[in-house]
Amino acid sequence: MTSMLPTSAGQYHWVAELAPIRYAKSLSYTAGAGSFSCWLWQTLTQTGMITGFARLSIAASAAYVAATEIQGLLVFNIDSYESQNWHGTLIYWGILTIAALVNILGINFFPHIETVAFIHHIAFFFVFLVPLVYLSPRSTTSFVFANFENAGGWQSNGVSWGIGLLASAWAFVGTFIPSLSCWS
Repeated sequence: MTSMLPTSAGQYHWVAELAPIRYAKSLSYTAGAGSFSCWLWQTLTQTGMITGFARLSIAASAAYVAATEIQGLLVFNIDSYESQNWHGTLIYWGILTIAALVNILGINFFPHIETVAFIHHIAFFFVFLVPLVYLSPRSTTSFVFANFENAGGWQSNGVSWGIGLLASAWAFVGTFIPSLSCWS
């Protein structure tokens, strides 16, 4: 199957391609929901509750970060705005609702949304890269590669380095792995 229809989407994509046209969308949605349910069951039962909760928390953290950024922009730009915890929660659920509606109801518009997002990613890459390269102060190579600053107050440089690595490693946690389960 993988060599005949190679895709990173996995089972739900194959169901959509191979099912009769009349049933393709509903069966594909069912296959995706079943795949997620199996992943959730395996995560919570076989890997232990702590690991399972950690995986689910990481998957939910993208919407949480977006909600936190929106709330931070409100605090920064509107002087009269007073941040409340429930505001962040409401923004978080709003982001999740919009994502669910786009994925369920807006599937016909999704390729257009992805195209616009791709163009914006490329454009903004250069919009930010060019000024940063030409306007930022320069440092020596010895400062960049040989100097280590532990400004976090940690007694161990290794612990400080590991905690600093969390933010960059977060982008590569692989919450998409359940859709690739067919490749193994």
